[in-house]
Amino acid sequence: MVLSGTRFEGVLVSPEKNIVIESSTTFNGDIKSNSIDIRGKVNGNIHSSKVVLRYGCEVNGEINTDSFIIEEGALGTFKIVTKSGA
Repeated sequence: MVLSGTRFEGVLVSPEKNIVIESSTTFNGDIKSNSIDIRGKVNGNIHSSKVVLRYGCEVNGEINTDSFIIEEGALGTFKIVTKSGA
């Protein structure tokens, strides 16, 4: 599932799908998915098995994940929580 556009609000639940937030997109709300690739802006909490924060993205919220990648240039104020609690 690809979100591309100006602005989305609400709760996005897609446990079986991979989600891509394009650079042109601002998402305000919580996201639950199998994996998420963020290139745009997310204001909310993320629950996903795998999270990739791309160059130029901005995330403000808590990230609950088993696996994450943060590219240099990713921005935001976030807390990462893993299953191990690390």
